[in-house]
Amino acid sequence: MAGEPAGEAMQEALFPSPRMRAIPSFSFDYPEGWELEESTRALAAVHPPEPIDGFWVNVLVDHSRVEAAVDLEQAAVITCAHLLRLHPDLRVLSERVAHFDGGRRDTYLRIAETTDDGRPITQMHALFFAPLVPGARTRDLFQIIATIPNAAPDEIGVQVIEIVKSFRFESGPRT
Repeated sequence: MAGEPAGEAMQEALFPSPRMRAIPSFSFDYPEGWELEESTRALAAVHPPEPIDGFWVNVLVDHSRVEAAVDLEQAAVITCAHLLRLHPDLRVLSERVAHFDGGRRDTYLRIAETTDDGRPITQMHALFFAPLVPGARTRDLFQIIATIPNAAPDEIGVQVIEIVKSFRFESGPRT
């Protein structure tokens, strides 16, 4: 009956807490005039105020929890396999590891071409981990994914790299 104590002892699960960690606090810079929005598909989305060549450029910041043993190369292979399922025509143009935040953050960078509704587009992917929490069973993988029309990859690509370079983890929320 409602309101009666349960037969078994219950304990509270509190989020965030030491047993259920919150997503690490972070910040990044984005180009003057661009718009920052919440997204149903990611933690954040930034984009220019107007479409380019009739296409809305999107830069998404996303997060996943992965096993603590997963390294950057494994994360890159897993995300590429996922992308190939979504875009079978995906063609990887370049992949490399870059070092940002004064060499403290290794970032896997991938540039690929695919199509969106028959239109050729360039996708830029940056994958990196938040600092590992000692003793944690999982770690926090962040992805920055930019979708750019092939008409403007150089102009927008430089701005996307600046967003990736500026990404930093914070010690806690700021107001």
